[in-house]
Amino acid sequence: MLGHYAAVLGKVMPMWYTADLLLLGVETWLYRHTPGFVILLTASVIWFLTVLATILFMVPLNNRVVEGAAGWQGIHRTWDRRHRVRIVALAVASILFTYVAVR
Repeated sequence: MLGHYAAVLGKVMPMWYTADLLLLGVETWLYRHTPGFVILLTASVIWFLTVLATILFMVPLNNRVVEGAAGWQGIHRTWDRRHRVRIVALAVASILFTYVAVR
């Protein structure tokens, strides 16, 4: 069951992350001559680093869970810990974006 969800999310997440990063980049570019530019640039960098870390560190773990590798429970716990850090980073980026958007 977990492998099924991991496979589905493994297919959806790259498109979602790419679209969000692209839209955040466009918004940052549109705000380049405003006081909110530095904040949006920070949010964009955080989002980009999160996507990069996901590709380098989370996807290989996800693939091992999908394959049902031996010791997948331990792999899943590692994935869970890294996922929590990723969620915090994305929340910070989202808060920064929201701050500039509603300011």
